[in-house]
Amino acid sequence: MDLTLRHPRPEDLAAAGAVVVAEDLAFAGEVVLGEQFIAQAWERPALDLDRDAWVIEGTDGAIIAVAHVEDEESGVTDSFTCVHPDHAALEVRTALWDAAEARARERHADHPRPRIRHASNATDEEEGAG
Repeated sequence: MDLTLRHPRPEDLAAAGAVVVAEDLAFAGEVVLGEQFIAQAWERPALDLDRDAWVIEGTDGAIIAVAHVEDEESGVTDSFTCVHPDHAALEVRTALWDAAEARARERHADHPRPRIRHASNATDEEEGAG
């Protein structure tokens, strides 16, 4: 699969929000987080879009996944990842997790025991049970 992992731009908000809505509908049957969740995350002063957030573009250039990290407590980074259900594949989510984990290590390089908590939905296929 030919994918592009990159940091988002403000003009990506609607497409990133659409990914969240699609995943909400697939897993919860209703919109739980939606575009507003991404908008609020991207507007937080502590979140640097050029370092703390990512999107994945599919082969057609459409955004198929979104992620960001934030610190809630000392030495702990929380990551949020969302993949459009039409593009759910372990390699997509793994690319986001890898980026989030690398950023968490960078953010907490001086912490003796840094941790990361992932918030993510995953299909059986993504979990390897399929």
